[in-house]
Amino acid sequence: MPVFTGLDPRRICIIKPSALGDVVQSLPLLDPLRARFPKASVSWVIGKGLGSLLEGHAGIDELIEFDRKGGVRGLVSLLRTLRSRKFDVVFDLQGLFRTGLMTWSTAAPVRIGLHTSREGAHRSYTSVVDGTGRDVPARLRCGRVIDEITRDETVVGTAPKRPLENSRSSASESSGLPLTIADRAFATQRLKSLTQPVLAICPGARWATKRWPARNFAALAARAHRQFGAAAMILGGPDEQKLGQRVEHHLRELMPSSAIVNLVGGTTLRQLAAVLEGSTWVAANDSGPMHLADAVGTPVLGLFTCTSPWLSGPPLDRHELISTRMLCAASYHKSCPFSGAKHHACLGELGVDRAWVGFVRLVAKSRRQAA
Repeated sequence: MPVFTGLDPRRICIIKPSALGDVVQSLPLLDPLRARFPKASVSWVIGKGLGSLLEGHAGIDELIEFDRKGGVRGLVSLLRTLRSRKFDVVFDLQGLFRTGLMTWSTAAPVRIGLHTSREGAHRSYTSVVDGTGRDVPARLRCGRVIDEITRDETVVGTAPKRPLENSRSSASESSGLPLTIADRAFATQRLKSLTQPVLAICPGARWATKRWPARNFAALAARAHRQFGAAAMILGGPDEQKLGQRVEHHLRELMPSSAIVNLVGGTTLRQLAAVLEGSTWVAANDSGPMHLADAVGTPVLGLFTCTSPWLSGPPLDRHELISTRMLCAASYHKSCPFSGAKHHACLGELGVDRAWVGFVRLVAKSRRQAA
């Protein structure tokens, strides 16, 4: 149990280098942290390539870049930097060997981790936040940390726990994404060529086992165009351009006379967030863009195969999450352990028809909430 009673830290460090979705889900921590310790400076250890999302954030005084490809020399340099900052409180929200090493290297008197930590990271902590095990949805673990920060000092360690769903946890409740006028102007410029409503398609994911087929995304978007008049916007990172081209190719076969915008690889992270914000709906795998869409308040159709929509997805109050019914569902395998007919069978089992039913529910839900 973290002990904040009597603490008046001057330097706080948050260690959460990756991934995009995990970083987004951790942002709600900043506002209550600032409110509890207004005199403290806050540093964030962020992975190379993700720092641009946090630049200019009002709750962050310093970004410390971590380059996974920097080798031993780069890691040693980072550890020395962390030690030199003389932090008073450190939060390791990643919980891996390397972030545990970063936490330990700070020599901070208060070093806080989560129960999801592995690879021996827990050995670097002075305390662990209760209610942050692997059976707790990722979106709620940050809420547990917030609960401890905001707990009345007179009852630290004794206050009753609130139900999980009441924790202040969803990134959408307090995204804190530092989108600028320029970011939103970029989105407006790219979206103006499309008629409303707009369905943003995010076909990428880091794991092959998460990637719903490109042809399926195209078929879903074509149905949305016929039924709801939705235009299609394809989004993703620079390493997903070939995937985006495949989706566009299938879409043009199905919607030859319709306007389609392919922005895969053509945005910064903040521009991506702004385009998602300006879209009507989003269809995405379990990925960073799915959590970005949740953070900016755009309704999402989330497609889940090897991960659990309950543990890894955004809250259901505004979104629709569809999962495969295969026995290996939510197994969290980065690569498929099966061969032959069973190889990536989950991607085929979750068909367009079932995804379409979920999308129709999403449209109805979003229209009710907008009324």
